[in-house]
Parts: sequence; C-alpha cells; structure tokens
Amino acid sequence: MPPPAMTPPPSAPAGPPTTPYVPPPPVASGGGTSNGMAIAALVLGIVSLVLFFACGAGILAGVLAAVFGFLGLSKAKQSGQGRGMSLAGLILGLIGIIGGILFLVLVTIGINNADHTLNDIGGVADSSDYELKTGDCQVDRYGEVTFDGTIQNTAGRDMNFTIEGQIREAGSGNLLESPSAYVQVPEGQTAKWTMTTFLSDPTDVTCEVNSVNNFFNN
Repeated sequence: MPPPAMTPPPSAPAGPPTTPYVPPPPVASGGGTSNGMAIAALVLGIVSLVLFFACGAGILAGVLAAVFGFLGLSKAKQSGQGRGMSLAGLILGLIGIIGGILFLVLVTIGINNADHTLNDIGGVADSSDYELKTGDCQVDRYGEVTFDGTIQNTAGRDMNFTIEGQIREAGSGNLLESPSAYVQVPEGQTAKWTMTTFLSDPTDVTCEVNSVNNFFNN
C-alpha cells in the first residue's frame, strides 16, 4: 500500500508592497535665485530718469545704476538670473547720466543768457561799447550845477546809456549830489550828454562820472 502524499506547508502571508527609494531634490546653492544687484540697478536707473533735472542727483543715481548693472550682469552669468533687469538698469543709468549732464549744460547756458539780458537792461555797460569824454563842470550863483560831455557808441548797434555822475565839494571832497543823464546813441554815432542839479549852498565843486550803465538795450 503506497504511503500517503505529503502536503506542502502553508506559505507566509505577503507583506505590504514596497515603493522604490526616491532621493530628495537637490538644494539650490547661492541662497536663492534672486539677483539683488540687478534689482538695485533697475531701481536706480528709474530714479536717475526721474531725477535727471535735480542737478547732480540724477547723475549720481545713473552712475550707481551703471555700477550695479555691471555687477548684476556678472552675477547673472553665474546664477542665470537677473540679466534683463541688470541690462535695463545699466541702459537707464547711462541715459540718466547723459540727460543730467545735458540739463546742467542747458541750465548754465540759460543762467548766462539771463545774466547777459539783465545786464543789457540795466547793468554796467561794457567799456568796449562806448568812448566817454567829460566836458565842463560849472556852478552858477543860484547853485545850479551843469556837467556835460560826449559819448561815442562803439557797440556795433544802437545803444541807450545812463551816465551816473557825482558832484563833490572842491575842498573837502564830500559828496553833494549824484545826478544822472540819459542818452540815446545810434550805432557808430557820438551824442552829447548833460546832467544838472542844484545846491542849496553854492560852492566850488568838482564833477566826475561814476558809471555808465545800459538802459534796456536789446
């Protein structure tokens, strides 16, 4: 009689399914992806355009924008971030520098022109614009002082002059009166001028011209 067949031992129960190991993502080096130099360049570039009319403030901001722009471009080569902002800040900074310089030049020219215009209106006349000669200085018995002379226009244009005089006491040199005379002189012509004043106490005097001024010359 054959022996009875042997049954296999029961298999162990299956455990939970296993998942493959996934390593964590690499940590980016350099403390993040932002480019501070690029941001600073862009901000300063915008400021330089806004303040280009504020004397040197726009120029200073433009210089800083250009410096930070170059630094930002250098950093962008390493991190790959901020190249566009760095380049924009650099360009805006250069525009701000040029605009600031041009503004300063225009302001300087405007001030010079304004000063020249004001001088033509009532400032001291250039000595190359005229030749002045003094004449008689007389006092009559009533105290009327008469002082005259001639002025030649050498300015190359029609001119108006006011001639400021001083009447001084002959002995002491004390200033008694400061009369003036207005005269119009066509280009290249010579005109006579006369100034008069009165003294309450007639005395011997000396007369002199203190200044020759423009009067609304264009």
